Amino acid sequence: MTWTLANAVTWTGDRAANDTAMEYLFDTYLPSKGWFTGAHPDGSSFKRVFSYSATDSLQGGIWASYFWADWSSATISTQCSIYEDATYTTTPGDLATDTTNTKTIQYDESIYAFYGFDWRFWTSDEEPSATLVTRNKKVMWYHPGFSSAAFIQTGTWDGTVDNPNTCIWPMFTDGAMAQTNAPTLPGDSGVEYIISPQPYYGNFYQDLMPEIFFTNFGMNYYTSIDFGPAFFINQSDVRYHVPAGLSISSRSFYGSGSTLNGILMLANGRYWIRTQSDTNYPSLIFDLGTTEPDLT
Repeated sequence: MTWTLANAVTWTGDRAANDTAMEYLFDTYLPSKGWFTGAHPDGSSFKRVFSYSATDSLQGGIWASYFWADWSSATISTQCSIYEDATYTTTPGDLATDTTNTKTIQYDESIYAFYGFDWRFWTSDEEPSATLVTRNKKVMWYHPGFSSAAFIQTGTWDGTVDNPNTCIWPMFTDGAMAQTNAPTLPGDSGVEYIISPQPYYGNFYQDLMPEIFFTNFGMNYYTSIDFGPAFFINQSDVRYHVPAGLSISSRSFYGSGSTLNGILMLANGRYWIRTQSDTNYPSLIFDLGTTEPDLT
């Protein structure tokens, strides 16, 4: 099972292509994968509201994570700010002004050359709801498209104060998925915590382990302590790669930060994008098939 190219936005050196890519992401690609997206309440052409819904595996029913996006310009954008849409007036998404929690999709090619490549939008032939966007070898966006997750509901959300309940974020260019609010902190804390892969090997055992390509692994709520699984990634075209004799066991660095590209690795006759470029760390990897892909 592999990721295949669904669409590309060509980079010609004109930053208007970034606007084209953002419009395709929010207006076409995400809706085709089960996301709700819509116009921003202020009518701006470079803002959107969006959300992802899944079954709450703890309490039943459907629960959603709400966001809004702002890429600032239709012609010169170099990043897209993503905010948790944590307040509302009548229904979630009708306000989109809260900025308590924010993460960023970086793509300033004048600072980091690997952003100066075509935008690529991929489809998994194993999990149709999963989303993956790349530029060169850099993962710009990833979400596993889970159908259920352990959302922690700690209080009633009436929109007048920041949502106290779990919000699960996609992976952006900072190299990790994240969660805000419960179970780690109140909704108005302004802190985003990394969701970390399992399994984990402590310092006593990590240098004894062979190279492992994990499938069907958990992604855990994690701060300085482990809060247990948020959801599971159950597709063979996404693996958790643990190098042999691992010298650094931290689960928090399974993707490279915004200043570093990913790498293309060949393993078991298949090409994988590895989100973490430093092979001293474990990493998520994405199967692009048996033929070396054109990532220019």
